[in-house]
Amino acid sequence: GMPRYKVAVIIPVFNQWALTAGCLRSLREHTPRDDVQVIVVDNGSTDETAAACGPMGKELFGERFEHVRLEKNINFGPGCNLGASRADADFLFFLNNDTLLTPGWLQPLLDAFQLRPRCGAVGPLLLYPDHGRVQHIGVTFTPDNHVRHLYHYLPGAHPAVLKDRELQAITGAALMIPEWVFGQAGRFWEEYRNGYEDLDLSCQIRGLGLTLHCMPSSRVFHLT
Repeated sequence: GMPRYKVAVIIPVFNQWALTAGCLRSLREHTPRDDVQVIVVDNGSTDETAAACGPMGKELFGERFEHVRLEKNINFGPGCNLGASRADADFLFFLNNDTLLTPGWLQPLLDAFQLRPRCGAVGPLLLYPDHGRVQHIGVTFTPDNHVRHLYHYLPGAHPAVLKDRELQAITGAALMIPEWVFGQAGRFWEEYRNGYEDLDLSCQIRGLGLTLHCMPSSRVFHLT
């Protein structure tokens, strides 16, 4: 049948409970919709996450929340794939726990798929919190095949940052993808150990003839 939710936010975590708590609070504060599911995949945390995550999630999101507790760390890609398998939504939004959402973050990401029928995945503008400079607005490959973050450290309001462009890759730190595209692209490849899963997924999406974009009107702080 029809998916129950518009978006499933999938947050893989390993320890760092204070960051996860802040992320969940900001998500609740800045996502005033009730068709958003939240799934925390707990990769064998040994701190308060195990005990505190479920109760806080239920308090913030009620039955829309699930804490998937793993006894051991299965790494980023498999954790994301497991979260996706628990989702019941049209869109999947993979999100690192060291992020803070801002007002109006969600709609521009959803709009991207209405505006561009060939859009395969989108990300927000990721900013450093203390000075609002760019942490991520897309990944590019230099001619000698080094990976670079486009416009790293430019001011977040710089015109170059706000220009729309098709990208070669986008980060998995905050990535929205239609559920069907994620399946067609083969999900996150599970052999990587927390490294190039997002670049690989980006290549698979582009291989389907779909495009990648970042939406600078969706702003997320990344506390890296």
